[in-house]
Amino acid sequence: MDVVREIVSTRFAEECSQGQYLQEDGTYRQGWRFKSLLGAMYFQMSSLMSYTGKVRVCRAPGCFERVSLEKPEPYFDESLGKYVIPRKPRSDKRVCGKARCKKAYERLNKRTA
Repeated sequence: MDVVREIVSTRFAEECSQGQYLQEDGTYRQGWRFKSLLGAMYFQMSSLMSYTGKVRVCRAPGCFERVSLEKPEPYFDESLGKYVIPRKPRSDKRVCGKARCKKAYERLNKRTA
């Protein structure tokens, strides 16, 4: 496995880089660039090797926010005057907490069904 990791990390560094992309609304988003299809495949391999199962990407079209599946840390709520222990997110969570992402994901599933 160490040999595979070394090959993937070397080829990943040669074939992949990060860049800025202009979106339709005039803002910029950070993304990945690949020299070839092989570079994109090494990117996928690297992602699979580092996957822990604790973070996903929002499945709504056009959204690339991360969806954390880890339990949040307790925090002190001053309005309540006590510590709050948040619940762990559902393990089948597919989209981030934005309402537009939930609606877009529902529309996508209606179209494909």
